[in-house]
Amino acid sequence: MNSLEINKIYNEDCLETMKKMPNDFVDLVLTSPPFNISTANNESDRTKSAREKGFYHSKYGGLFNETYSENEYLEFQTKVINELLRTSKIIFYEIQLMKDNRFAIYNLIYKFKDYLKEIISMSKDITQPMSAKGVLARQSKLILVFDKYNSKSMQYEINNFNHLTNHWNIEANRKHFNYSKEITKIHNATFSEKFASIVIENFSNKNALIYDCFSGTGTTSVAAKRLKRNFIGSEIVKEFYDISNKRINNLQGLLI
Repeated sequence: MNSLEINKIYNEDCLETMKKMPNDFVDLVLTSPPFNISTANNESDRTKSAREKGFYHSKYGGLFNETYSENEYLEFQTKVINELLRTSKIIFYEIQLMKDNRFAIYNLIYKFKDYLKEIISMSKDITQPMSAKGVLARQSKLILVFDKYNSKSMQYEINNFNHLTNHWNIEANRKHFNYSKEITKIHNATFSEKFASIVIENFSNKNALIYDCFSGTGTTSVAAKRLKRNFIGSEIVKEFYDISNKRINNLQGLLI
């Protein structure tokens, strides 16, 4: 089944990439799924204006016309997580609860509760504005940790840390890119290399294989390469894929 070249990002749907992987092929997954979900009947004026100017409100929302309903989003993410559980040993799935995706995320947590080892909270340096009076402003993200073989244990099989809490205060500063304007114009939902490095360094060993199924601009792969791990990425958007290869080839992402 394995016909994959490692240390490479594939410009294709992640489900196609994972079809080529045997069981337990990957040592650690670090990814952040797209936010291409909407429960609204019409696109907001703010989103429409941003798209017309060439700026995009989410990881994939503006680069191709594929906005899922809640049920479609849940179905797609279920397929992805099932394949990740088949092909990998431990999964770090970074999410942000928002108005449109939160019930799909709640359903995912319940659906995969038998594999859910931990929920890590992470502070954001920028607060998401309140959508209405009486609504709490969002200043945190969650990392769902799925462990296929040992979810009931609080201990991690690979643990390169002496003391690490389940709340991380990591600034999500995107200026660690030397060409940040190029990236943030088309992708304003990146996570920092510092965050990726904390996960990779503490929960995998050197020469391990790290996979990001929604690779975006390649931060996971850059951090893996810097930390002497192997990597594979999947990225369906050609613009992001090109930036990823530029970053990996030049290792221009600087730790913050």
